[in-house]
Amino acid sequence: MLKTKLLAISLTLLVTACASTAPSSTTEALSSIIVTNDKFDNSTTIETPLYLSRKGFTDTFPVSLKLKAYYQGNKRQFIQLYVSMLRTDWGFYERANGEDGRNLELVKITKDVDYKSSIKMVTVQEDVGLMLSLEYLQKMGNKNFSIKLYGKKDSGDFIVPSSLTKAFIQKLNCFEDSTCT
Repeated sequence: MLKTKLLAISLTLLVTACASTAPSSTTEALSSIIVTNDKFDNSTTIETPLYLSRKGFTDTFPVSLKLKAYYQGNKRQFIQLYVSMLRTDWGFYERANGEDGRNLELVKITKDVDYKSSIKMVTVQEDVGLMLSLEYLQKMGNKNFSIKLYGKKDSGDFIVPSSLTKAFIQKLNCFEDSTCT
């Protein structure tokens, strides 16, 4: 029992060390969004930093997340919610639903295993992308929006803060309108 608690605490510390806490205001979130232009392939990426999404100290499904949009020329190709989970066992995530019941397209990005020799613990990281339309992102921006991931061995829900979603939409709008400063 003590070993399990120590593993849970260690894992929580690992997750929180990789990402900062989600911004509490739209202004704070907006100032952290990065726009990267690649002149060689005429593309632009707009993305937030990786943030930790938690529902309180006793959250059993903490995730790190970020929003990302990719443009080829001036045409938006996709908007994606990138979700990263660090656990002690695989979840084999294969689908996701928004709190409104809508099925969200899930793209598997990476799976990685790491052995922490100092604490004799194996961690697994699974990263997925959830494809979002601008209209659905706008709906998500109305409030802190819950999403649930389903896997073969694990499932859990997390919150996408409205401050992050609203700021990201503002940045997309100013980019598409060529009014970003």
